[in-house]
Amino acid sequence: MYITRVQLHPHRNSAVLSFADIVIDDEFVIKGLAIVKSQDGILHVNMPCKTIKDRDRLDIAHPITEDCRLYVQDMVLDAYDYFCGGPQPENLKVTWPSNSAS
Repeated sequence: MYITRVQLHPHRNSAVLSFADIVIDDEFVIKGLAIVKSQDGILHVNMPCKTIKDRDRLDIAHPITEDCRLYVQDMVLDAYDYFCGGPQPENLKVTWPSNSAS
């Protein structure tokens, strides 16, 4: 499994910096990952979920293994770093709306 594309959707919120969609092997998309900044300043990637009954959260998609979770997080954060002016990730297409790229 390889993530071949990350689409960023920058968000102006104190906790959520951007939403992201990932494409796996140019064949399968997972939408709604969230890049968040914790109170200690560390960036994390939250997997897509929906809220039910006002408080309960139901995972929509999530990695089964720790290695897969780390891979997804690293690829999404590398894409976000590129969006913020860092180096372009190798073998990964990163896109975002042109009006949000400035």
